[in-house]
Amino acid sequence: MSSAAHTSPAVIAPRPKWRGLLHLMGAPVAVITGMALLFIAETAKARTGVAIYALSLTGLFTMSAIYHRGHWRPTVKAWLQRVDHSMIFVLIAGTYTPFCLLVLAGSTSIIVLSIVWGGAAAGIITRLTWHRAPRALFVPIYLAMGWTALIIAPALAARASFAVNALLVAGGVL
Repeated sequence: MSSAAHTSPAVIAPRPKWRGLLHLMGAPVAVITGMALLFIAETAKARTGVAIYALSLTGLFTMSAIYHRGHWRPTVKAWLQRVDHSMIFVLIAGTYTPFCLLVLAGSTSIIVLSIVWGGAAAGIITRLTWHRAPRALFVPIYLAMGWTALIIAPALAARASFAVNALLVAGGVL
C-alpha cells in the first residue's frame, strides 16, 4: 500500500451515510429555526447573535451533507472532508457569539469572542493547509474552545436561566 493511502484518510475511510442524511435534513431545519429566532429577537444585538449562530449551524449541516452524501473524486473528497471538519470550529465560535453579545458586558465580551473566533480561524487555517495534520491535534483545540465557557460561567450563572445553564453544561460535556 502506498504512503498516500496511509496518510489520506479521506481516500480510504468510509463515511457514515446516516450522518449525511441526518445533516441533509438538519440544514433546512436550521434555516427555518434560525428565521424563527430572528423574528422573535428583540434587539439588533440579539438578531446579530442569532444570525451568526444560525448561519454557523446551517453551514455545518450543509457541508456535512455535501461531504457525506456525494460521490467524489479522491482529491475533492479529501478537500470536502477538511472543509467539513473546519465547520466544527465555526459552529463552536458561532454558538458562543449570541451568549457573548447578550450576556457579557464590554471588554469581557470582546475578549471571549476574540479567543473563540481566533481559535476557529487558527483551526480552519490548519485544517485547510496542513493536509496531513494528525487528527489528535484538533481534539484539544475543539475542547479548549468549548471550555472557554469557564471564563463566562459566573456571568451566565448570574444572568441566564437554570435551563440555559444546564444546556450549556451538557453541551460542554458532550
